[in-house]
Amino acid sequence: MAPGGSGESLLDVEVNSGGTDGSACDAEVSDLKKQIQTLCVEQRASRCDAIYTETTVPPIHRLPPELLTEVFVNCLDDEGFPQPFLLCGVCRYWWNVTLGVPRLWSRIYLAPDFPSDERLALIKAHVQILLTRSVAAPLSLHIDWSKCSSTSILDLFLPHVHRFRHVTLYDPASDDMGPLIRAIADHSPMLESFAIPSFDLEDIFSDIKAFRTPNLRELTLADCWHPSTLTFPWSHLTHLRLGDVEEDTRAQLSLISCIEILRQCAELTHCWLYLDDTDNSLPVPTVSTTPIVLPELRFLFLDWSYRDHILLERLVAPKLVDFTYGPPYFPESERCPIALRAIETCFTQSQCTLESLALDLWLVPFDDIISILQLLPSLISLHLELYYQFDAWIPGEELLNALWGLHTPRLGILLLPRLRKLSINTFCINGTSDFSSLQESFANMIASRCSIPPSKPEERGTLQPSTSLTHVAITSEAFSAECCEYLRSRLSLHIAAGLELDLPIT
Repeated sequence: MAPGGSGESLLDVEVNSGGTDGSACDAEVSDLKKQIQTLCVEQRASRCDAIYTETTVPPIHRLPPELLTEVFVNCLDDEGFPQPFLLCGVCRYWWNVTLGVPRLWSRIYLAPDFPSDERLALIKAHVQILLTRSVAAPLSLHIDWSKCSSTSILDLFLPHVHRFRHVTLYDPASDDMGPLIRAIADHSPMLESFAIPSFDLEDIFSDIKAFRTPNLRELTLADCWHPSTLTFPWSHLTHLRLGDVEEDTRAQLSLISCIEILRQCAELTHCWLYLDDTDNSLPVPTVSTTPIVLPELRFLFLDWSYRDHILLERLVAPKLVDFTYGPPYFPESERCPIALRAIETCFTQSQCTLESLALDLWLVPFDDIISILQLLPSLISLHLELYYQFDAWIPGEELLNALWGLHTPRLGILLLPRLRKLSINTFCINGTSDFSSLQESFANMIASRCSIPPSKPEERGTLQPSTSLTHVAITSEAFSAECCEYLRSRLSLHIAAGLELDLPIT
């Protein structure tokens, strides 16, 4: 046989074989492709596993994207800081994660300081990126318009008002804000909170007949806004601020003019009334004596509001647990406990179980304070701001005796048996006052409320606190370094047992 004979024969066989069974080859190629795809998937999975097990990789890179997303979201403050732009710049992994989470881009906080045209263009580009990357996520918007006025920025938001969830417009100009407020009123189905801390011209919105905001629950109106200006869904609100306490912006309103609005707020749970009636000389208008029933109200802040007794005498809030009160300013000759009597009326007719009380009082007799405290056996936290002339605080021993917590109370009754937190700030309006004459009474009162319940059989039937004080704070310009040292020494055992004692830094 010739040397090449067998090779040619074998080739012929292979060719002939391939020619006669091509479908088998196609099947084998298809099977090999599937195997390659499977191996590629396994390879990618192997590389991912290596990322999470490689000791040189930072621990935070081993977190799955879902957990890292939650870390990022919970790190954002109300102003959306740290901005997602900063997170994107850390590494490729964070870049991929942040781009895939619309809610990271949904908080927009603008407070530019009178930007130039060039800077304004960058701000607009910044806003446009946030609006685009937030996709359909609900938006939180805060604009400080006192530092920047540009309708061109507001125009960017108009197509997205249906996504607004939280909106704060600080110091807006009416001409600029008009289109945006009208758009919000027309259709904001996601809106939950809305704040307009100040405004100049209310009548330009007389064409707005209703706010189509079915989910609106929190509303803040301050400065020149009056609640009747816009037809908000009052019956849906749970939080209402007339005046902005945090920004120290009083609403230029009379409390009496707001009473009929309050009657409509049946779902209200939290209410802040921080008002400054600019013309208190006008005659008191006739107000219906019908009770103002707020069945869900739990927190009430009432400060600086003239004729506040008219509201308090009519208010019925059976679920009220937290009340903060500060009186309006009157000349010293006109100081009158009428507000305290109205507070007593409110507590009595509400039959509420108050747990926290803060009173800011000017030249009020201690007997009137004690009278209120006798109505509140459920009180857990008490804060008193007391203003007196010269050494008028000296009769304050009456109050200390009333707060005495020994097993045989000084006044025959146990006042505030559940009290755990006590804070007293005293201020002398004219001159200075010496607190040293009261330091022993103060120490004894605190110690009496930290005492261990009696164990002797003959003492078990006597009145005693159901809880002990855990925190006491005292602020007074009359406190000397010697007073502070005396109290710390006198109460050292109670402090060692867990009592928190905050005294002025001397």
